[in-house]
Amino acid sequence: MLTYSKTKKFKLTLKAAYKNDSVSEFVVKKHLNTTLISENKTIYLYFKNTNCSLCALKKGISNFVKQNNYDVDVDFNSFKIKDKTNQEILQAICNCISYQNHPFKNYKTTKQEEKAHYNIVSNGFENDQKIFDTLNVVNYYRNLARDLQNMPPNKLKPIDFAEIIKKEVKKISNNNLKLTILDQEKIKHYKMNLLLAVNAGSIQNASVVILEYKGNKHEIAKKNYAFVGKGITFDTGGISLKTPPNMRGMKYDMSGAAVATLSLLAAAKLNLKANLIAIGCLTENQIGSSATIPESVITSMNGKTVAINNTDAEGRLAVSDGITYAINKLKATNIVELSTLTGAMLIALGQYLTGVFATNDNWFNNFKEAAAIADEGIWRMPIHNQNVKNMKASRVADLTNAAATRFGGSSNAAAFLSQFAQGLPFIHLDIAGTATEDFHDDSGTGVMVHTLVALSMLQSKK
Repeated sequence: MLTYSKTKKFKLTLKAAYKNDSVSEFVVKKHLNTTLISENKTIYLYFKNTNCSLCALKKGISNFVKQNNYDVDVDFNSFKIKDKTNQEILQAICNCISYQNHPFKNYKTTKQEEKAHYNIVSNGFENDQKIFDTLNVVNYYRNLARDLQNMPPNKLKPIDFAEIIKKEVKKISNNNLKLTILDQEKIKHYKMNLLLAVNAGSIQNASVVILEYKGNKHEIAKKNYAFVGKGITFDTGGISLKTPPNMRGMKYDMSGAAVATLSLLAAAKLNLKANLIAIGCLTENQIGSSATIPESVITSMNGKTVAINNTDAEGRLAVSDGITYAINKLKATNIVELSTLTGAMLIALGQYLTGVFATNDNWFNNFKEAAAIADEGIWRMPIHNQNVKNMKASRVADLTNAAATRFGGSSNAAAFLSQFAQGLPFIHLDIAGTATEDFHDDSGTGVMVHTLVALSMLQSKK
């Protein structure tokens, strides 16, 4: 639990200490070390520089929260960071505490220990309270995204995901928010055949969760920002079956849908003056007697034909119909698509930067500004003409879902998706690396929730 107030609530206080500060001789003067001075009822977090970096602050707070079991007041005004505003410092502290202190949802029969309570104490209460309240909302939805990511695949099937979103919508009192859930028959009705092709081998029906938020009714005809997320609740690879080691972590293949839908709910909860759409394309990718077989040709919702040359390149199929639905049915003008799409992204950028592929420089610059505000790491990646050629190289269909070459895999996937954007400003986020802290250790990150909310805030100001 995290609160914000003018006064202290607890016996212990966490306070920053710097190289030249006058503190007890018993404070261990080692960078990012914490020392409890019991007579002062103070825990000192030591920084070797007079003004530490934001990165050092986040690391210090995170390390402390991971090991702390006490209820603590945080002396906000003691933290000093060169060239950073109070808002940026408050955001870093709140985000780190909320992230590290969030209870991990598990299914053990033993009772979990209660998490510590934190109270941020500041003399700039009135201005910072609004910032804190906003951060609390965003962190709630980011942590919910992490909970969904970490759920076992037998506990989170497509219909379960949809029901959780339905429950969350009911908690928000906002007449501008609308939820639509497409069942299997509706998906067939709209000819979302690429999504159905992925779903063909599963006994679980596909589902499409659609959220519409009209926060600025005066601008409805001009700007509609769509977040489309990949929601593969488990990916076996289909007929192009993964090896057992490569099947670990495949419950995280629904991360894009969790982030897309919960980012919109955060914006609705905050009553932002923006018009937003979120679409989660949900299915398992399973093997079975009716599973789609390689070399099949499927007609997508927008009429393009696709040769399915690898059933383990399924995510791009599912979200393509989601992109088409956002444009054709809901009149989206700008699109951000999120998916744990390619292993090649892990090779390129590791687990610390999200790959961004953009077809429009202005739209990318807006997104880049939002990512900077949210303090989430991104790196722009290319969609080369050759990538488009690679995805159009099929002799039997308009597109192939798997290029003949293994080189430039992430860019090839982005090129495929761009073919469904109909010339609109389009961003593809490959979160294959950043969606988890450790791919094999229940640790979803809810990455990009903060950025998408910040992007919505920027649009609400225009």
